[in-house]
Amino acid sequence: MKIVTRRFLLALQFGSCLVFASCGGEDDPTENTDALITAFSPTSGPEGSTVNISGKNFDATASLNIVAFNNKPATVTAASSTELSVVVPAGATTGTVTVGVNGKVATSSQVFTVTVGVDNKPVITSFAPSTGAAGTSVTITGTKFSSTANQNEVKFNGITATVSSATTTQLVVTVPATATTGAISVKVAGLTGISASSFTVTSPASTQWAAKANVGGSARAYAVGFAIGNKGYIGMGMNFITPYQDFWEYDATGGAWTQKANFGGGKRYKAASFVVGSKAYVATGVDEAGNEMKDLWEYDQALNTWTKKADYPGSSMYGAFGFTIDNKGYVGSSVQMYAYDPSNNSWAAKKNYEGSGETHAASFVIGNKGYVGTGFGVIVGETSDFWEYDAVLNDWTQKADVPGNARGEGIGFAVNGKGYIGLGSYDMEDFYEFNPTNNTWTQKNNFGKPGGLYAAAAFVIGDKAYVGTGNDEDVNASKSFFEFDPTK
Repeated sequence: MKIVTRRFLLALQFGSCLVFASCGGEDDPTENTDALITAFSPTSGPEGSTVNISGKNFDATASLNIVAFNNKPATVTAASSTELSVVVPAGATTGTVTVGVNGKVATSSQVFTVTVGVDNKPVITSFAPSTGAAGTSVTITGTKFSSTANQNEVKFNGITATVSSATTTQLVVTVPATATTGAISVKVAGLTGISASSFTVTSPASTQWAAKANVGGSARAYAVGFAIGNKGYIGMGMNFITPYQDFWEYDATGGAWTQKANFGGGKRYKAASFVVGSKAYVATGVDEAGNEMKDLWEYDQALNTWTKKADYPGSSMYGAFGFTIDNKGYVGSSVQMYAYDPSNNSWAAKKNYEGSGETHAASFVIGNKGYVGTGFGVIVGETSDFWEYDAVLNDWTQKADVPGNARGEGIGFAVNGKGYIGLGSYDMEDFYEFNPTNNTWTQKNNFGKPGGLYAAAAFVIGDKAYVGTGNDEDVNASKSFFEFDPTK
């Protein structure tokens, strides 16, 4: 009896379980039918990789499942009620995964980590424009960028720029205020791509430079320039293979050019010049036959005549610098330097220039000190070192290098106690101001002619400088002429 009773109770309990089971299970209207994420694999990966999401209550129609990686919508490529295959979207960042079905959203309990593999390193193929001032909009073209603008860290020579729009193949950015010339880099998810070429940062549109009447005569480069009183002079030079000997006088008041007597030494280019009192002097250079010269000629403004003087005592040369200190003219290079005294028509040897630019250096004078910098070195090419000459001590002292890229065939001049060096090396248009008091340089407005000039001529009248002639970046000789006002 006890045994029967026990079996009956077990049967009853079993039957109760069956009854309970039949009242619940999948057909119970009270069960939660919302989507649920139980796992996903892999748990990390780069943009474009496939992730399989496991769970339940997904929609078997792929397009009816709204999947996102840290709120970045993804594409579902395959679906069942328990598994989805999705592609990590461009611009995705590390975070949770969500699946939305019928207006209800399921969120994963773990995060998906977005990684960038070596094959996904950003690549910069080009950018345009290749030059510009701060604030310029630049379009960078390449691959493996993020389509989310702030996921691309763009720098101009190390200075962070603002990205205004982005796709995986193109970024639009703004040149930052303190950017300097150099490579552009794009960093996405820890990996960085760097441009093969440099972006050249220029000064804002010039307000210091004003175009004036073109220099008289033919377009030319490698001319000489100097000023006597309130008149400026440019002459000689060459146009590709044609040398000249004509000279032109500029009247800053009327803005007109007048032809003067031809240079007494014949056709000449790459000569040096200096002014002592009311007389100008031109020495060395290359003649019509291609010979390096060492003769010296004096120009008398009042008589409009040229007179030959004592030859330069050193070797014949071209591309020398020239300046005046205490009524003596200095002509030299890193190989030789001599001072000319017009009072007795004699030369005296001086200490050679110690800079690395052997030819085509830029020079100017402030007070009783001469300054020479940049130029071409036979071994080093373009240079940027800068030196001060003390005529009393007959010695050179190195100063702060000229900023920007190294250059040769630039120009130099001084206005109101400040020195200026700019242009040169084929397509440079930047200009820098030197303060001898604290040995510092400050970038000024770019030259007034886009693309700049090299082998130009310059002179100073009063508190303004004038720059003209030279070759442009396509090696075309120029007649252009500009006034520089440092107060603007």
